[in-house]
Amino acid sequence: DRFTPDRSAGRSRWQYLPFGGGPRSCVGDHFAMLEATLALATLVRAAHVESLHDDFPVETPFTVVAAEPIPARITKRRSTP
Repeated sequence: DRFTPDRSAGRSRWQYLPFGGGPRSCVGDHFAMLEATLALATLVRAAHVESLHDDFPVETPFTVVAAEPIPARITKRRSTP
């Protein structure tokens, strides 16, 4: 319920920091991010991702992020003999 559109209305997108920050930050944040990166790499290795648009609008509030959703086509990679 915390992230439903009704409850998220008016909330800054930077208000939610999943691992906290400062001296009380999560001790497992580096492991969790590494695990998520490895899981994504494993999935992407089996797929071909193709953007449906030629441009890629970005913003740089803290790091480079997509300025809007980027539609893409994802297909299963063909295995090579």
